[in-house]
Amino acid sequence: MDNLDKKIPIVVIRSSDHCFLDMLRCCGIAGIPVIPVIFTWKNAGPWISEHSTYFKDPVTIPNPAEDGEGAIAALQELGDLAQQRYGQKLMLIPTSDTSQVFIQQHFDTLAPYFLQMGGAAFESSCLDKMHKFNQAELWVANDIDTPKSLSCTDVSHIDTILEEITFPCVYKPALKDITNSFQSSHGQNKAIECANKTELRIHLNQELAAGYDLVVQEKIEFTRLDEEISCYVYSDKDHEVRCFSGQHKLEEFPKPYGTGYASCFCYKPELLPITRRVAKALRWRGFLGIEFMKDRKSGAWKVIEVNMRPWLSIYFQASLGFNYVELLYRDLMGSLDSGTEIILPSEALYASAHYRLNLKLFLSKLFDGSRSMEEAVQLMNEWFEMHTGSYCLTNYTVDDPQPGIYEIETILEQSDPALRGIMRLLLAHLTQSTAIR
Repeated sequence: MDNLDKKIPIVVIRSSDHCFLDMLRCCGIAGIPVIPVIFTWKNAGPWISEHSTYFKDPVTIPNPAEDGEGAIAALQELGDLAQQRYGQKLMLIPTSDTSQVFIQQHFDTLAPYFLQMGGAAFESSCLDKMHKFNQAELWVANDIDTPKSLSCTDVSHIDTILEEITFPCVYKPALKDITNSFQSSHGQNKAIECANKTELRIHLNQELAAGYDLVVQEKIEFTRLDEEISCYVYSDKDHEVRCFSGQHKLEEFPKPYGTGYASCFCYKPELLPITRRVAKALRWRGFLGIEFMKDRKSGAWKVIEVNMRPWLSIYFQASLGFNYVELLYRDLMGSLDSGTEIILPSEALYASAHYRLNLKLFLSKLFDGSRSMEEAVQLMNEWFEMHTGSYCLTNYTVDDPQPGIYEIETILEQSDPALRGIMRLLLAHLTQSTAIR
């Protein structure tokens, strides 16, 4: 491996601590140097990522939500210094939708200093492609199955939507703002379900009055957990898919439109041709997360939406041999193999079970205050009996244990003895009965 001091770094913005830690680890195991860009806000933290062995020499900028101009000026200064040192623009990667929206809204200002994923030369804005209704229109134009989706940006749209949409349906922001206010004000739900016209009319009027542009989408109902899949791909400068893997949620919070805190690696080869069409339609270079659901009524796999930034489990995929950040770096450095050879899961890999677990959320849902110690322990044992295999914990890894140790110590310091007892049992179960990567 080359000396890291001689290698070109990438710049990673910390906005989601978990995703940022995953990015540090993806880069760390691939020998890719990172310039961490951090900011904070009132009541933020604790920042578990700062305990990582890969967290070094951070650059602090103002919080973009509080001082956007100051944040941009600080990024420009960093980009200018980096070009003086390395003789080229560096790749800038956000770790949440909010930071991606921010840097995309200022794409032209940052373009002289940084590259970003998207176009064939890493020099094109993807802000329009991030817009959920624009995505839906693109899928329809390219004959890619997707739920019926309608734009709602004005009260004049509501009557038409009520006539055209089928129920139940869901609505969500067409584009997140830099404070993620929709999720924050809706109990951390990414979308809201409505059962009938009356309910939808009330909600749409309220959301429009609050300033949200929305997408109203047909609700896709599926039967099994593995019929809601997140597929991950890397596509090259010719928009050809070069790597493909996936996972599905086992547990999420809040239900049913929250973030997964327990998931399982999976491989659905029938989705590969669809991901190829998605990458081509977007004319995308970089990695993508593509969300699919299998429609119980038609049996068709439908694209729900596409995310164009790192996902919360990107290190989980890397730990199984699918390091999308390393592929981006190789592509950036001109060392990605030419041709159309694709990295796919081996039979041995998908023949066994591999899980990702957010320990803190798992514990908090296991012991929610309404269960006795005995009930919680029984539920924990039942869960692990049903899910045997290797585990990738959100914060603890064998090669980078300190963030996980810090998290565990923090939980054990809590005053509730039952919570401490369950935590110790859980740790014993994980370390004795499973392989932790």
